Amino acid sequence: MAKKKRRTNRRSKPVGTILPEYNLALGEFLALPAHLEQKYSDVVTQIFPLKASMNRLQEFCDSYLNLDEELPLHFKPAVPWVLMQVVDYGEMATTSRNLGWFSQHELAFGVPLRCYKKDKNEWVFVDWAMVFPFIFVDNPLSLSGGRKIYGWSKSAIKLDASPSIFEAGNARRLASISLVTSGTNYGEASDIEEFLQIFQRRAFVSASSALTDLFSAIPRAIAGSVTAAYSIFETAGLFPVGYSDRDLKSLEEMLSRFYGLANSIAPRSFRAPPENAASRQPSDQGAVVAPFNIVTMKQIRDVHSSSTACFQALVGSRMQIERTIDGGSLFDPLAGDISGGIYINLLNSVAQPIVRTLGLETSEYSSIGGKPASTLRPTMPFWLKMDLGYGLAYSQCWRTNTTTWSSGDSLKQIPRREIAYLNLGSGASEEVSGPYHFPEMTLRVMPLRANKDTLQDLVDRYLQNDFFKFEVSGQIKDAYGSHSVVCLIGTNFEGMTAAGDKDTRYSDRELAFAVPVSWWEKRNPRIKRPALIPLYIFAGTDWNAVTSYEVYGQLSLKSKLVNPDISWLVGVTRSPEPDPLVTVETELFPELGRSQEAQDMRVLEILSAPGTPARGSIVTYLKQLGLSHFLTGNEFHSISLKQVMDAEDCALANYQSLVALLRQFTGIKDSSGNPATGLLAPLSIRVFDYPTFPIVGTLGLVPEQCDSTGAYPIYTLNPIDPFWVSGVMIGDTGQEMCSRVGTAWRRNTIFDATIANGNTRTPGTPQRGKKK
Repeated sequence: MAKKKRRTNRRSKPVGTILPEYNLALGEFLALPAHLEQKYSDVVTQIFPLKASMNRLQEFCDSYLNLDEELPLHFKPAVPWVLMQVVDYGEMATTSRNLGWFSQHELAFGVPLRCYKKDKNEWVFVDWAMVFPFIFVDNPLSLSGGRKIYGWSKSAIKLDASPSIFEAGNARRLASISLVTSGTNYGEASDIEEFLQIFQRRAFVSASSALTDLFSAIPRAIAGSVTAAYSIFETAGLFPVGYSDRDLKSLEEMLSRFYGLANSIAPRSFRAPPENAASRQPSDQGAVVAPFNIVTMKQIRDVHSSSTACFQALVGSRMQIERTIDGGSLFDPLAGDISGGIYINLLNSVAQPIVRTLGLETSEYSSIGGKPASTLRPTMPFWLKMDLGYGLAYSQCWRTNTTTWSSGDSLKQIPRREIAYLNLGSGASEEVSGPYHFPEMTLRVMPLRANKDTLQDLVDRYLQNDFFKFEVSGQIKDAYGSHSVVCLIGTNFEGMTAAGDKDTRYSDRELAFAVPVSWWEKRNPRIKRPALIPLYIFAGTDWNAVTSYEVYGQLSLKSKLVNPDISWLVGVTRSPEPDPLVTVETELFPELGRSQEAQDMRVLEILSAPGTPARGSIVTYLKQLGLSHFLTGNEFHSISLKQVMDAEDCALANYQSLVALLRQFTGIKDSSGNPATGLLAPLSIRVFDYPTFPIVGTLGLVPEQCDSTGAYPIYTLNPIDPFWVSGVMIGDTGQEMCSRVGTAWRRNTIFDATIANGNTRTPGTPQRGKKK
């Protein structure tokens, strides 16, 4: 294929840089602006500097950032401090292409860094930066969105109902934050574990009532408080045990650099260190406060092993304080307590080992919910209310399992190797790794008519590659003629086990639009194999949505399935009521170009319809639909496109691969030796069409009618002779069929060997090593 030169963006790359376009075949709603600019309005943040061990922080840097000698970057902890932040993002919006906005609360632990680059075999200081290995949010959009671009590794939290910590001018009271661990079974409540408590014995002061030039005066007031505290304690010899003169000087330097206490407004003793000169704000920017650098570790798990990564990157981005609205210190320098009377109880959690990993200094030990916790005392804490700006990455250094470290300007291909996935950080262990065993699975298959040309064009664009061809194979013949097939499949499974955690049982309910296809190698077109191509999946559990999307590349959206526990989606033998059977809602921005809050939007309704089930042979019908493997027990693949968005230009992809999951549907048999199956009563499906998510048009579905009286069109579809099938399904961990970094696709010889081995096996016989 012809090579495509990388687009020029706001940070122009050399002409020789070649990366493929990010695949948008499934919808433009997957796109992000090439010049992404995010605005965070009315952000209230409380900053709690926590003393930490430099040795432990260096161990953290070496294990999380300094990955090998070939990496042209090196990181050292800048100061013996970790900054704990509790943040209320009042409104988070995209301005360059106004998708909409949402809000969130956040708990983050930041490590200040000194960054170095290799120059003639020597490490040369470049700039200061912050890395946030532990970050927790209470908005699901933020959980997934930040990973896609920057690699933010986040976990879910829940705050108390009325957190006065965000009412920064009022008297303070106890606040609590809990970890949220999603259930492994559909409908199971998330596990809530109290994780962190913050309380204060003393109120604090707001700067806004006394100062008018807030952009410069608030940072000056905070700097003055810190300087006053430093002077008082230095003169009186009252520094707490373990806090040296050098330590507090380093705290001054850090706050000066990262929180707007710029050299031009800070007292002389409160200025950033000389090394900071390398990163002074460019003269063409009008803001007073220089942006501060953020480093994130972006990594994507390999499909065949949960312990390895197919992609890793160190991403550099910048956050800009655009307006300071209010702020103040959280302590009184005259009171003799530079902690401001604040105590932080932090759970010593196995899942989130923050104290141990970062070497936080513990003043005493306590408990939270009867479990061991550490009590931490901050030093000279303060708060700010401000507006922030955040854009795309300005740099990244990345590698894949087939390339060396690169800045993106050149790519050096190497033989495939394994790189270790770093199970460190707040969001590192959410996926469920296979092989998988589904002892009890029921599929409700609703065949929908589709325009063949539209559907084939979609499949061609979505799975475009150099080695394999995919052809839509299903066919529906009715009074309207002959059409291709898109199947809406409602699935429930119980008691699933995964090799990654054999003692846990998983269940879920999901609805998916999938296309039956035949595929073959272009060099050997005579041997054709069946596959299902999942296009849109609406999953009922977090673990299912995260695993499907982040590991296998399937477009899976965590959704609400309203009224899913009636007989239709659980037991297939009872007759449905004439009411809506299932309603699916998922969080969307409905339209582009309008400032709308993200909200749960209805995307599907399945209703009972008048009539009686069709009569005919299920075996014949499944063959016609390209789904014979549901009855024969033959192996088939579920195939999807996995891709990693470039952090500097969202229109490009650093990595793309076709992922094939081998599946085999066997088990519960009827009198003929086939999996149990039967016909469903007639159904009607309503699809809600949004400008950001036009399912009907994208898939080429043929509707019965369209209701255009409301804000958005609603299409009614008529499934042709829907049916159900129950049985046992087994599946492997998946394999790359082929992949590319740059424009050249590469075959996976391991997958080739697997297919060659499969050609010699009796259909339905498991691969060597496959578990039943």
